[in-house]
This record gives sequence, structure tokens and C-alpha cells, in this order.
Amino acid sequence: MKWALAIGILSILAVVGVGMYVTDFTAYLGNNPTTCNNCHVMDAAYESWYHGGHAEWAVCGDCHTPHAFIPKYAIKAYSGYLHVSAFLLGHIPDAIRAKEYSQDIIQDNCIRCHEAAASVMLENVA
Repeated sequence: MKWALAIGILSILAVVGVGMYVTDFTAYLGNNPTTCNNCHVMDAAYESWYHGGHAEWAVCGDCHTPHAFIPKYAIKAYSGYLHVSAFLLGHIPDAIRAKEYSQDIIQDNCIRCHEAAASVMLENVA
């Protein structure tokens, strides 16, 4: 029984390890925008970023993930799960929209980088 359990665990680890290797899993831990563009559904977003004003100042993670270490990788893991699930199940929306939690992160990051302009705008709203 112990051997069967050990072989089962080693088999699972081997499958996960090979899967991580062939998918270049570690690339998704970084901030390279071309990694985000690996999925063809991101072409328009990538092109918009690449030719837009943010390309020389920010990459995908600067806007779309929290900046603290643990929340950043928690969001990357959750988003990755959602993306893989959508591709595997074929539920890819025609128009990709940020989820509510993601909109809050993006808004916080916009304000963080553009604090001076945001404070002026917020003063005019109040």
C-alpha cells in the first residue's frame, strides 16, 4: 500500500512537472507583456498597449495586479485559473472585460501612478 501511494504521488508530481515545463510556466510569474499576449484573444489589448502611451512606462502587471508580493501572485494565480478554465471549456467571451475585483485593482493602480492628476480630478468632483 505504501508503495502504491508513493508511486501515485511521484506520478502526479512528474505529470505536473512536465506540464509546467512544456507550458513555460515560469514565464507567467514575470511581467513580460509578450507572455500575456501568448493567447490570441489578447492581441488587440497588446497592440493597444504597445502603440499607446503606457508602453514605455508600464507593463501588464503594473496596472492589472496589486503591487504587494502575496496579493500580486494570488491574483495572478486566480486569473490564470480563470483563463485556463475558459480556454479548456471554450467559454471565451467575444469582448473581454475586467471582472469587478480587477477593476478595483486597475483603478487603485491608475491613482497610484497618476496621483497628482487624480487628486485634481477628485477635488473637482467633490
